[in-house]
Amino acid sequence: MQGNYGRALEYYLRAFDIDKTLKDSSGAAVTINNIGIIYERQGNTQEALRWYLRALPLYERFRKGALVVILGDIGVAYRKLGQYEEARTYLERAYQLSLEGEAFGSQAHALLNLGIIENTVGKNALAASLFQQALQAAEKGHRPRYSTESFLGLGKMYLATRAYSLALNSLQNALDTAQRYDLQAYARDAAELLAFTYHTIGNDSKAFELYQLFVRYKDSVTMEETNKKLADYEFDTKLQQQQAETEVLRQEQTTQRIIIYIVASGFGVSAVLLFLAV
Repeated sequence: MQGNYGRALEYYLRAFDIDKTLKDSSGAAVTINNIGIIYERQGNTQEALRWYLRALPLYERFRKGALVVILGDIGVAYRKLGQYEEARTYLERAYQLSLEGEAFGSQAHALLNLGIIENTVGKNALAASLFQQALQAAEKGHRPRYSTESFLGLGKMYLATRAYSLALNSLQNALDTAQRYDLQAYARDAAELLAFTYHTIGNDSKAFELYQLFVRYKDSVTMEETNKKLADYEFDTKLQQQQAETEVLRQEQTTQRIIIYIVASGFGVSAVLLFLAV
């Protein structure tokens, strides 16, 4: 679902109508969740949450195997909206459910977001523990993105508490992991925080080196986002042209059918008049 979210949203809304027509509750659950994901990626977390909550009872009845995913999505949405109690409820439920099947990715996701919440409200010791647990789960599940996010979470927390040595270690691990797996946006964030940390402790030469790296990653990420937008625009343009051509062809076919009908009708009337004349 990367790229053209408007078109994807239109597609899933149509799919949802089909699911309702066919009374496919399992299919509707997935479709509704995908609609929520699209709204989330568009930055409309409130609308995304509305769709996630709508999908939840369907997942509980028809897709229990994937229930942990929707619970995590709801928890993250509440966290982004600053509703931390609700977020904790769903994320903790997701975590407990993930333990049943050793779903390490889901464990890491839940623990990571719980850590972000506790870090935000100033419970640093609890946040550190949650980030460490998230990191362990991510490593077990071979989920480098969650590993990188866990390192970044630890780095930000240590930086906020002025534990600069620990911050540098965590942020360097975040940068190394992001570079190893070509996670450029995370590499950009890690390099920026490293540059700030080195500047804070008075190592300006190292800070400048990391700042240059930050700028390179920033430019690369910006270019990638720009290329995606251009690709989306080209896709939209081509699709609109195809739709316009299809509509013209449809109208031409409709006109031809009308003409054929009129001609056929006229021939029929003429034949009847001729028959009567005889």
